[in-house]
Amino acid sequence: MNSPLAGTLAMLRGLVRRDWILLVAWLLGVLAFAASGAGKFDLAMHTPSARETMFALFRNPAMVGLFGPSRTTASTTTIATMFGQTMSLLTSLTCAIISIVYVTDRTRKDEEEGVTELLLALPVGRFAQTTAVVIEQCALQLLITGTLALSIQLQNVPTMTVFADNLLFAATIGAQGLLWGIVSLVFAQVFSTAGSARGASFALLGGLYVIRMVTDTVHVDAGWFNPLSWSYLSWAYADDDWLPVAMTVLLSSLLLAIAYLLETNRDVSAGYLAPRAGRAHASRLLRTLPGIVLRERRGLLIGSLAGMCVAGVMYGSMFGQMTAFLHTGSGIMKRLLAIPGYAASATSQYLVTILSLGGVATACLGTALFSSLVRQERRNRLELLLATHLSRSTLYLTHLLIALAATAAAQLCFSFALWCTMWLSRTGDDSPFSCGTVIRSGLVYMPAVWFTMGLLALFMGLAPRLAGLVWAYLGFDFLMGYVAKVIDFPDWVNDLNVFHDTPALPVEAMRWSEVSTVTAVALVLLLIGLIRYRERDLISG
Repeated sequence: MNSPLAGTLAMLRGLVRRDWILLVAWLLGVLAFAASGAGKFDLAMHTPSARETMFALFRNPAMVGLFGPSRTTASTTTIATMFGQTMSLLTSLTCAIISIVYVTDRTRKDEEEGVTELLLALPVGRFAQTTAVVIEQCALQLLITGTLALSIQLQNVPTMTVFADNLLFAATIGAQGLLWGIVSLVFAQVFSTAGSARGASFALLGGLYVIRMVTDTVHVDAGWFNPLSWSYLSWAYADDDWLPVAMTVLLSSLLLAIAYLLETNRDVSAGYLAPRAGRAHASRLLRTLPGIVLRERRGLLIGSLAGMCVAGVMYGSMFGQMTAFLHTGSGIMKRLLAIPGYAASATSQYLVTILSLGGVATACLGTALFSSLVRQERRNRLELLLATHLSRSTLYLTHLLIALAATAAAQLCFSFALWCTMWLSRTGDDSPFSCGTVIRSGLVYMPAVWFTMGLLALFMGLAPRLAGLVWAYLGFDFLMGYVAKVIDFPDWVNDLNVFHDTPALPVEAMRWSEVSTVTAVALVLLLIGLIRYRERDLISG
């Protein structure tokens, strides 16, 4: 084949047919996450006093470190500027993570699994697959930019009606998504395994995020040396500077040229950095099933526990300003945090809401860990294990116990980080809540977490190919945590949300009967899942 780009269009059509559902979900997810935020900010900042309170809230050093700095003052801040400050970096990070995972899977992972070698046996050029992925990413990010800007424009939010401003905000998101896709493409040439390439990309992203946390609280202009800071240095809705977007696209082009150069000088399935040689003999822990499972899922475990701690710090740093915010906020914001039937203080309402969100996040971690058993089964990785003396019961219970322990640790980390930040940022002599109160109020959601894992176990035993539906249920739980307080749903709809029936400590009294019932149902579901998992045939694909 003379041309290294021959067959690129055919490869591109194959990629789109293969991943069109994922790409559409990516687009809709960005719109739901970023565009919907405009309306939420409009609700939260409809009065001058509410805008001043919101500005003071996000000028907290902890909030600046998490979301980025502001370009305005308390008197000049608007809905648009606050939206640009808080959503630019957050949405860029979300797109960056998705881009890294997707590009790594369609390049290095396909090589690792032998897909690329099969494709190159066809009449296609050496760079056809890489070029198809790049074209797809460019087209997707342009589509995200256009639709995001248009969706914000159509909402007609005050101070966000200039299309050029909305386009700049959307362009920073699309440019960052493209940049980090190209970064992962470069690492896909350097490393010989998908896990290493993905890990290096995330390490660079995390490192730049930590660096900008420091520079934003010390000297904002130092962020010009950090590509991640370019996501908000355009100051959309304030200064409207297109230079960071241009710099992001220019850097992406440079890294793309480097990626092509690296790919030219390596063999298929090879990398410039060979995998580190392992030990001649496995450690004692790695010779056990729990050790293997922990080693395999250690990235998810470490990242999730760190994320729960960061989330606790972030929400805890907002605690001191919450009373003033609710006092000046809109009626709908007060309803979002209200505890039905109880006239609780603002801090108590806020604590209950945040801990319930932490419970849903913890359930997501447990689902991800426990469902790995089904993923390994579908990839035909369990036959060799089950061909030994290992039983299915041991396999099931090992994954389950590790997931249960991880969820308990995650909820403890979140609750303790929340209390520590509340205590450090307290305005009086005493913390508003004791450590024991916050920990108990967080752990009360564990039976609800176990219930979601019980649903997953039921699917794993009866219909393993449908196990992904549990994620839809978790999404329902998350949305109902907000929507049910604004829209009067029938009682039976609210009862479908297991977190809704959890006692709202410390506002409500502990209801042992309901907690015991949820725990008993969860145990029954887990037991049924175990019995059916032992009896059914293995699946694949």
